[in-house]
Amino acid sequence: MALKNTTLGEAAASLYTSIDSVNAVIVAYFCNTHPTDTVQFTVYAVPSGSAADMTTVIYNDVNLTSGDTYVLDTERLILDNGDGLYASASIGESIIATINTIEV
Repeated sequence: MALKNTTLGEAAASLYTSIDSVNAVIVAYFCNTHPTDTVQFTVYAVPSGSAADMTTVIYNDVNLTSGDTYVLDTERLILDNGDGLYASASIGESIIATINTIEV
């Protein structure tokens, strides 16, 4: 298993890219560290060779109140070689994304 933390910016950026194997995202946590504001985040499941845009969005503008954490753990996201998970936030440097992956 692999654990990775990323601070989200306002532009979509990679949280994880599957390299040389098939991997599953087991769980993803999104924690709002902003002291007062609700922040929205967006998550993209991006096939190899594609871009993080409205054609690859899987969670769009999810409201996350200050100090709260949103957990995605109901379904496993299977990523083939080159596929990736991307995310952005409405206020940069306010949401910490933590994901856990495993090779399948």
